[in-house]
Amino acid sequence: MHSSKTVYSGYSSIFYKESYYYSPRQTIKQGNSYVNLISGTYERWGDYSGIQRKYNEPGVIWMNGSFGKMDSSGIVSERVNGTWIASLSSPDTALSFIEQNSLEQTFLSAYPNPVLNYINIEFEMPFTSLGSIELYNQNGQLVKTLYQDKIKAGRNLLTFSNFHLERGIYFVKINVQGQSIIAKRIVKQ
Repeated sequence: MHSSKTVYSGYSSIFYKESYYYSPRQTIKQGNSYVNLISGTYERWGDYSGIQRKYNEPGVIWMNGSFGKMDSSGIVSERVNGTWIASLSSPDTALSFIEQNSLEQTFLSAYPNPVLNYINIEFEMPFTSLGSIELYNQNGQLVKTLYQDKIKAGRNLLTFSNFHLERGIYFVKINVQGQSIIAKRIVKQ
């Protein structure tokens, strides 16, 4: 949320990336008035704002915020706040490509194998990227997406319960930017 003596109330976004990089402020919705709902010295607005990731689209968020506007009659003395909803995508173009030769360094370990109740999936990524970890049955059908978001560079460990799985053979696959980069066979007893 932003407002000042010379800027009408609205809301903006700032993109943050690892290593303390902050983008310039990007205005999402600029008001055309100040907010004047409460009599007295102080004004309260912007309580109903929020941001939520869109889990099935890494790098996408939905957000809503308040802005100052004149009421629908356009009367200057009636200044209220409105709500604006926006969908934003990450401007990080570095996540949109994969260095093929660096994928050769990726390893994947699943243990214990055979599995009884819980399984640990340990892997190392040579770079940070958006990706997913998926579980497939022996017929190649997707059983469950275990994780879908940013995968950090370095060693990663994911533990999950497999109580819901029937006995059989499964495959854990790591995908980066929609491309399968490595898979591991596991057996559920």
